[in-house]
Amino acid sequence: MVEFRLGAAAAAGLMGGGVMLVLLHGGIAMMPTRIRINPLLILGGMIGLTGRSAYLVGLLIHGVLSVLFGLVHAAVFATGDIEALVLVWGLGFGAAHAAFSGVMLGFIPMMHPLVRAGRMDVPGVLGLRLGGSTTMGFVVLHLLFGAVVAVLYRGLRVIPFS
Repeated sequence: MVEFRLGAAAAAGLMGGGVMLVLLHGGIAMMPTRIRINPLLILGGMIGLTGRSAYLVGLLIHGVLSVLFGLVHAAVFATGDIEALVLVWGLGFGAAHAAFSGVMLGFIPMMHPLVRAGRMDVPGVLGLRLGGSTTMGFVVLHLLFGAVVAVLYRGLRVIPFS
């Protein structure tokens, strides 16, 4: 039976979110005109912040969301008693996470003050309005998040979070 381990799930989620952000910002640095989404600025700007403040608050919000999604992934592992094909399950979780988050991007124009003020582009569902490279990066990074969380959670048995 797979046991739910709160600390390991939170740590795996936070690490998965960190990997995601490092790769995203590497992609933005390499292709700034093609990767046109920054979740930190979207999240921080949601409460009306701009610039460095939006970035820092967005980082905090992204960290919290990463932990929450890590907890959900781990809960599914424990509830489903999943011990085999961990990477495949992680990719499946990542796909579901991309779909959920991608749909949420479609609601941005209704609730984001910077979009309503014309100071931020409308991303559209899955970031489709920002171009194919942005959408592909969005989906791939969420798949990677799911894989990282799954592998780390299943492997984090010797750390003190267990």
